[in-house]
Amino acid sequence: MPVALESVPGWIILLVLVALATCVGLVWRSTLPLGISTTGWLSFALLDWGLLTGLPRTRRSFGPIHPSLLALAILRAVLATLLQSAGSVWLALSAMAALTGLVWYTTWVEPFQIRVTERKLAFSQWSPDTPPLRLLHLSDLHLERKGLREERLNDLMAELCPDLICFSGDILSLSHNLDPRAIADARAVIGRWRAPLGVYAVTGSPLVDVPEAAASVLEGLPHLRWLCDESVILNPNGRPLALVGLSCSHNPAADGRNLTAALAKVPPDTPVILIYHSPDLAPYAARSRVDLQLSGHTHGGQIRAPFFGAIVTSSVYGKRFEMGCYKLRRAGAQPLTLYVSRGIGVEGGIAPRARFLCRPEITLWTLGAATEPAPRA
Repeated sequence: MPVALESVPGWIILLVLVALATCVGLVWRSTLPLGISTTGWLSFALLDWGLLTGLPRTRRSFGPIHPSLLALAILRAVLATLLQSAGSVWLALSAMAALTGLVWYTTWVEPFQIRVTERKLAFSQWSPDTPPLRLLHLSDLHLERKGLREERLNDLMAELCPDLICFSGDILSLSHNLDPRAIADARAVIGRWRAPLGVYAVTGSPLVDVPEAAASVLEGLPHLRWLCDESVILNPNGRPLALVGLSCSHNPAADGRNLTAALAKVPPDTPVILIYHSPDLAPYAARSRVDLQLSGHTHGGQIRAPFFGAIVTSSVYGKRFEMGCYKLRRAGAQPLTLYVSRGIGVEGGIAPRARFLCRPEITLWTLGAATEPAPRA
């Protein structure tokens, strides 16, 4: 039903908005003339429509407009009804204006403020004279069309000049993952990624990165290797480094077995970086030789409440691994470092193309040697 709303003609949507405006006007008729309250509410709803319609026109986002518009209209109607009991026209007007500002900020501003988060990690397996390595972690591109965010992303990557790039999945949007134009645009964007030690990618959620679409985007790209339940050994500066890339099935037990099989081919005393879409594998990885797990999937919640954080994470562990850096301790060995990226894009389908208190990010890791060797299992 929500998806079908996008095909409803605009004039019908307008009639729905007029009907809601009339209902609000009737609620406020004891405070304001019907025409003034109706017109005032409708003006804010039409401003919402203009803001949402402007997103694809300005190449910001490309999701459906009608579901978000009607959800906002219902929210405005409920808010106006609740505020009527206060009897303050200025309070109601301020609330409506604040909601407009919030719509503008969460859809036009914050989703495009890509932040570079810098982190450091020392490997006990490397000798102290090992030069540092710069690894750039990307996650959750969720491309629908090549737009302003993707252009900014590639400009940032060119400025950072990392030694190595790792992408932890979700290439396309759920609503565009079989769209030929989206696939071509994603291939064009990812095709520009370059690093001296290569670009390594895994696929994300099975419903998002469907095999045929992922293959169309990733296969045959220069400088990129698509890791499918396998490991690869790099030798930066003559020091071994293992990358293990797993496909995400959202079945941690099954993917944990794939991790064990991939690690069996990694030589002893080699630092191991796991590239895996979801943080849900971290408890399994903590029982293995993995030193650093790079994940995403949660988007940091995408919409975060003040003092509470992520409202929804799509993780089986809820808010335990919602975003950022975590240390999972284990006996007799240095802890597993898990990093959960807020990601680059936003959810697809009928979800609003919005972020709040959760700017998109890419993470630049400086990997070096520990000054004192840590115990190993």
